[in-house]
Amino acid sequence: MSETQYTPGKWEYRQRYRASYTIAAETEDGMKEIAWLGEMSSHSVGENKANARLISKAPELLQALEELFGYVLGCRRVDTCLSEREVSEYKRLIAEAKRGAT
Repeated sequence: MSETQYTPGKWEYRQRYRASYTIAAETEDGMKEIAWLGEMSSHSVGENKANARLISKAPELLQALEELFGYVLGCRRVDTCLSEREVSEYKRLIAEAKRGAT
């Protein structure tokens, strides 16, 4: 669809301190921190952990969405699966996720 501009590779979350987490991405040089969710937020420890877990799954969720979207577009009659507006919107969302919102 569009060129990927986010950090590629497997992502995982790690607890840093009591209520802070980092998101690390697997690179050629090992795991590198790419994001941080901190104790300075107004969220609870459990909510910070849940947010970190969700963010760490973003690359896998994007890949699953792309595969599912490709399957849906392969329907014999796309108009029975998705409207043209939905197709355009999903393509836009996938493209934004891959390059970052502008």
